[in-house]
Amino acid sequence: AHTDDFRNLWGGFPPSDKAEAFDVAAEQRLQDVLPNGILSTFYFDYVIQWWKSRREPNVLLLHYSDARKDLSGTVSKVAKFLDVELTDHEHSKVTQRCSIDHMRKNEDMFRISLPLNKDTDKWDRHTMRLISPSGIVRTGRIGGGKDLFNDDQIQRWIKAEESVLGSIDPNLLQWAREGGEH
Repeated sequence: AHTDDFRNLWGGFPPSDKAEAFDVAAEQRLQDVLPNGILSTFYFDYVIQWWKSRREPNVLLLHYSDARKDLSGTVSKVAKFLDVELTDHEHSKVTQRCSIDHMRKNEDMFRISLPLNKDTDKWDRHTMRLISPSGIVRTGRIGGGKDLFNDDQIQRWIKAEESVLGSIDPNLLQWAREGGEH
């Protein structure tokens, strides 16, 4: 079973897809993901470790913003990395299946299922789903976090990025923020 603190961190349990649930917890969410926060490793350590491995032959480092800006190009990049030749039809089909529109139309495929979780009063026993519709596939926008945090919180995040990522490699900081070639 999950603690009340854990449940509150995600806007209640099951997690809410309502915007107001995110607004209430913005400060706590920021504190938790900042360095030394309970979730800091989910971002900072994760990005740093993959950055260190980016030149390994079996690693393809991708950035969400690059995929959103050029999904077709990202599909081509992945196919090339995997040494897979796609026909124009296959490329088009893969690109369409990776689109935000396709994810929205098939949202049930992206919901978290917890059939072995004993906390049965917290999820839908009929569907075995934890998160409500529109809880995973949201806007698909780049930079949506700016709508959640106030100016002071955004500045604290920027300083944390500069302190942690920028101190390792300015290119890492740039890539983590914006994507692009690395």
